[in-house]
Amino acid sequence: MILGKIVPACADCEKKGREITDCTIRTYQYAVFGLRCLIEEPEHPRIINEVATGDKYVELPVDLIFWRDPIRKDIKTGDVNNMATSFMMHGQIEPIVVDGPNEEGRCEGVCGRLRYEATKRFQGRRVLARVHKFKSALEKREWQLAENLHRKDLTAMQRAEAYKELYDSMRAEHGGEVKDKNIVFTIAQRQEKLTGEKASAEKTIYKYIEVAKLPEEVKAEILVDENFGVEHGVQLLRLKHMPGKQLQLAEQFAQEPMTVQQLKKEVDEILNPPEPKPTPVTTDAVFKCPICGESYHTIHVEEGKHKLERIIGENP
Repeated sequence: MILGKIVPACADCEKKGREITDCTIRTYQYAVFGLRCLIEEPEHPRIINEVATGDKYVELPVDLIFWRDPIRKDIKTGDVNNMATSFMMHGQIEPIVVDGPNEEGRCEGVCGRLRYEATKRFQGRRVLARVHKFKSALEKREWQLAENLHRKDLTAMQRAEAYKELYDSMRAEHGGEVKDKNIVFTIAQRQEKLTGEKASAEKTIYKYIEVAKLPEEVKAEILVDENFGVEHGVQLLRLKHMPGKQLQLAEQFAQEPMTVQQLKKEVDEILNPPEPKPTPVTTDAVFKCPICGESYHTIHVEEGKHKLERIIGENP
C-alpha cells in the first residue's frame, strides 16, 4: 500500500532502504509538499507495547491517520509551534488516541490533534499512538470531550458547551429514561476515569450544563472570555425570560468585565427595579422665619418628608 501522493524518483536513483529516508530531496519534498518518493517502501505501524485491555501503543506513520470530527477545531499556529518545540526538547510524552484500522488500514484520530499537528510540523514520520477499539461513535465523543475538559485553557463557556454535548449524548443513548442527576453523576465518574483526575463536583457540572442553555447569541459574546465564569452564567440564567436583557448584559460584560456581585446587582435591578421617587409638590403653605423674616414655600417631597424653598423677591 503506497500512502500519500506520488512523486517520481530522481533519474538513475539507486538508493535503497534507509538511504531513501535520509535523502535530502525526498525529505524536502515530503516536508514541504507532502509528496512521497516512488521507490520508497510503504511504512507499517511498529508496536511498542500492548496492555491487558487490548490497547496497543504503536509508532504510527502520520500518513495512516485521518480526522473525521475533532473536538478541538480552534488549533492555533502558535500552539502547534510550542508543542513542536517541546517534542524537539523532550520527545512526545503522551500518545495520541486512534481507533482501530479500517478496511484501508488507516486509523481515525480521536484524541490528541495538537500532538498530531506538532509531529507533522516537526517533520516527523511517526507519532506515538494508543490504538483503542471503540465500540461506538458515542464512546469516541466521550473520550474527546473528557480530554477537552482536561485542558486548563478552556473558558467557562467552552467547558459548559463540552459538558452539555456529553450530557445530550448520554441522554439520547438512553432515550431520555435516565434522571438528570444520574447522567451528571456518570459524567463525573467517566471524566475521572479517563483523565485520572477528580472531576468537578456534580453540582458544578450541573451548573455548567444549565449555563450552556443560554441563547446562542449570548454565548457568542462571552465564549472565549476568560473573565466570564460559571457563576456569571448562573446570574444571566435568572433572566431566561428576557433574552434581550441577557444579550445586553453579555455585551456589556465583553466591553467591561464585572465581578459576580456586580453582575448580580445588575440582574437584581432588572428583575426588581426600584420604585420611582415621587415628584416634589409645592403646597400652599407658607412659612415665615421668625428670625430673618424671609418667607418660604413648603414643598411635599414624600410621605412624612417636606422641605422649604425661599420665596424669591419676598420682602422681609
